[in-house]
Amino acid sequence: MNSRKKVQQEKLDKEWMALILKAKKLGLTTTEVRAFIREVPKNELKK
Repeated sequence: MNSRKKVQQEKLDKEWMALILKAKKLGLTTTEVRAFIREVPKNELKK
């Protein structure tokens, strides 16, 4: 993995961690988070 991709991956990892921690604070279960990710069309997540 080149350095640019590594930086992008680290940023993405931090964003995912922030989202997961927020979901946890909101009281969402892992099942609810997985269901949301599966149900929302990919183009909706990129907005």
